[in-house]
Amino acid sequence: MSFVPYHQHLDSGGIVAACVCLLHCALMPLVVVAAPTIGLSVPGGEWLHLPLVLIAVLIGGYAMSAGVARHRQKLPAAIAATGVLLLLASLAENQVGEWSEYLASVGAIILAFGHIKNMRAACECCSCTS
Repeated sequence: MSFVPYHQHLDSGGIVAACVCLLHCALMPLVVVAAPTIGLSVPGGEWLHLPLVLIAVLIGGYAMSAGVARHRQKLPAAIAATGVLLLLASLAENQVGEWSEYLASVGAIILAFGHIKNMRAACECCSCTS
């Protein structure tokens, strides 16, 4: 019996959030470079990274724990944890180096892949409604 109910929408939301993170990491440098050309001032947006990573940890943690309770496969959670670790490393790197966008981008891709694996495992073990 599962203590945490699994909801496919959590994995879907996690995938969307990871893709938004990836777009942010990919497009923000272009916006910052192009902004002065078109007369705009763009803040760095560093204040946004910590809340986004915390949201990813909360959504991912809940979805993965519910998924593992349902399908008993730990691989999706391990994949997602790797993505979260890279996102956390990007926060630390953001303070001291220039690799934060790369770490966050790779972390978002891995985290999305973990959500996809979790969703598939949950649908394979039990009948999916969608």
